[in-house]
Amino acid sequence: MQLTGAIIGLVTLFLIGFGHAWVKWLLRHFGVLSWIPVAIIGAALVVASLFLSDVALSAVAGIAGFTTLWGAHEVVENRAKFEFKTE
Repeated sequence: MQLTGAIIGLVTLFLIGFGHAWVKWLLRHFGVLSWIPVAIIGAALVVASLFLSDVALSAVAGIAGFTTLWGAHEVVENRAKFEFKTE
């Protein structure tokens, strides 16, 4: 039985779900400029995925990298929702 695909699918599901909460948390605590280190981390994960010899680890690193890059994009896109909000 091959579990690699299911594990990669679960990791993807977790990263996407975590990303939604993570973007809101970053905006509340660090503001819109938090996209810069997030984008750097995402790019580093994508580059690392190119050099990993294990296919499963490479896939997880690539998915995490591109999910993180999308999170950086979402931080910028969602800034208007948090600029005038008072909690």
